[in-house]
Amino acid sequence: MMKNTITKSLSFLLLFLFLSFFVSALYSNSQKQQDHSIADVKKLPKLKTLIMGDSQCLRGIDPRVFDSAFNYASTGESIIVSYYKLKDLLETRTDIDQIVLTSTLGYFGESKSDYISKPYLWKEMIDFQEIAQIKNKHRLYLYKFLKTYFFAYKGMREEFFERHFADVPEEIPYYKGFRPKPTGYYLDVSQIADKQFKDKKLFDESLLIYLNMFLELAQKHGIQVTMVRMPVSQRYHDKVMSYITEDKLAERCLELKKKFADFVFLDYLNIYWGQEEEVLFDDTHLNEEAALSFSRLLVDSLPINHKSGAASAFFSFYAIKVESI
Repeated sequence: MMKNTITKSLSFLLLFLFLSFFVSALYSNSQKQQDHSIADVKKLPKLKTLIMGDSQCLRGIDPRVFDSAFNYASTGESIIVSYYKLKDLLETRTDIDQIVLTSTLGYFGESKSDYISKPYLWKEMIDFQEIAQIKNKHRLYLYKFLKTYFFAYKGMREEFFERHFADVPEEIPYYKGFRPKPTGYYLDVSQIADKQFKDKKLFDESLLIYLNMFLELAQKHGIQVTMVRMPVSQRYHDKVMSYITEDKLAERCLELKKKFADFVFLDYLNIYWGQEEEVLFDDTHLNEEAALSFSRLLVDSLPINHKSGAASAFFSFYAIKVESI
């Protein structure tokens, strides 16, 4: 009887894993088919500026105002994913002059490190074993492997309800990777800070290691990197700061500035406070009109546009924030 019970249990487990693998594969492939960015960025005839980051970047920086640019961001993207995406892209592209890398509050937090929003990216580009070694957690290798290959469908329910029941129009625009949010909304999502930071480790050293790896890779290829902290609402900022007592991002960027001569940190965190209803779609994402004006502002502030040394007063103001931290 015991033998029959074990046999049935193993059969059920194998059937469950097979179905999980099958559903996860379907979900990952459907995500990949909807995301044209990997194929599009590789077939561009010319690429001078690569824009990378998470959804704040995806929704907030319009590559059309740059000279030969592409927005290569993805929802929930951490510096871990950005590093492997860049490594993959540099195998075929040699024409990138600069990278605009966006950052958020809690950039080095555990929630950012463990988040897998695009399973197909992890399947195709991520070195699971390297992550486990860097984090010195070999169980993590198994966890992320299983989550990517067998439980990728975990986010299907949230995605389904967001797509079919959210009180906003369906997203249609796609411009060189850029997927803007509509103008005319200002949704309160400040409570998401609880999910991101409550009972979470606020500083994950492995993310800093990957940022170093990212900068070293860019330096090796002669690419200027500018990190941009994106605008958020004041209410979201205040909610986050109830958890984060130290600005680890700014602190670490100052250290990196000393190590990498071509690394610049621009801070736009609070530039729209008091104007949130006009410029934000929700507490952490610019709307389409604001994204366009912000992108123009950003272009004028990038160091690669001021190689002669005649930097604009605006650029000088934000650059000096790093030097004086």
